[in-house]
Amino acid sequence: MNLRQVKGNTWVLEGLEFIPLYRLDGGRCVLMDTGLAQEREELEQELRNVERAAAHAGDLKDLYDQICVVMCQMKDIRGSLRRCRELEVPDHVELFELKDFINLTFCCQQATVISDFSDLDAIGRDHYMNLHGGSASVDELNALDGEETARQLIESGSGTITPYGVVYDNGMKLEQIYDGRFFPCYYYEPNAITVAVTSKTEPEDTEHITWLFLPMEREEIDRALLRGGITDPADVRLRLESSQLPDEVDVLLEMEHETLADLNQLAEATDGLSKADMEKLGAVVILAEPKSAAQIKNLAESLDLFDFAPGAHSPAEYGKYMIQQSGHFDYDENLDAFYDYEKYGTERMNAEDGMFTDRGYIAYKGYISMEEVMNGSQSSHMVMGGLSR
Repeated sequence: MNLRQVKGNTWVLEGLEFIPLYRLDGGRCVLMDTGLAQEREELEQELRNVERAAAHAGDLKDLYDQICVVMCQMKDIRGSLRRCRELEVPDHVELFELKDFINLTFCCQQATVISDFSDLDAIGRDHYMNLHGGSASVDELNALDGEETARQLIESGSGTITPYGVVYDNGMKLEQIYDGRFFPCYYYEPNAITVAVTSKTEPEDTEHITWLFLPMEREEIDRALLRGGITDPADVRLRLESSQLPDEVDVLLEMEHETLADLNQLAEATDGLSKADMEKLGAVVILAEPKSAAQIKNLAESLDLFDFAPGAHSPAEYGKYMIQQSGHFDYDENLDAFYDYEKYGTERMNAEDGMFTDRGYIAYKGYISMEEVMNGSQSSHMVMGGLSR
């Protein structure tokens, strides 16, 4: 955009629209009313961004040059993206441009950008995941000192100030990650189950992997498999890459005997479960001993049929939990010395179908057998068509 003098100290900023302003001196101006008051902050911010970007362009010259080389190979791809959203088939030129844009997007994920320094723990966690491919296990993050990681990053002095925050490139290099057919494994949002799908015609260690982030719509799964060259459901080889499910569930899943339909329904049933319900599910599968993803899914949908006392590993602890925390009783702490927790816990255990697990005590309280609960009713089973059966 260019500045053009109109008269005296009145100027206009030429762009898609004329933006009038009153120039106070060489470095200050006042935006005049354009009738677009709601855009004032955006306009002012954009002006500041341009100024700051120009001031720091030299610090990131090598990286800017690399990005410019890639961007110069592209045209305006908004039309191509619109065609893809409308499920139209892009031509060869569009596919080439989209591939380069996707590779640029993936490579940029290696960098750490800090735009808000108020939460050092979150900054440290984000930086750790950026250094490890964009993901980390819950155990890794729990063991991580996020604040110390953030301090070490900030004190390294390797950051560069940009209009969008302080950028740490972490040794980022622009390279081909997406080959035009197989996307790398990238976690852009939390999901219940991640499955690696390969064709049985390929070696088991093939790099031609189609990643499914369940739960997904059936049509999305079918399109992903077709893109990977899989046209026959019998040709599918599955591998559990990761999940947000309890370890007790993961070890029960025998992927060579599972189907994508059952795994997807399990992901749908468990997606959004609270941490407490996940703990409970881990105990439930120990008690019920399900044999398949379909049975685990039915248990996940029937958690209200089980009583769970987290952290209880003895009759006394079970009795104490039930009296104090279960909500079944009006507990009076002034009478605590008169409660016989062990006796009450033992009496309950003798009257119900339960057991102690590493997570606590779990008991089934339904009116039909657990086997029937796991198998479900015929009406509760949905059959998926297409490649995702």
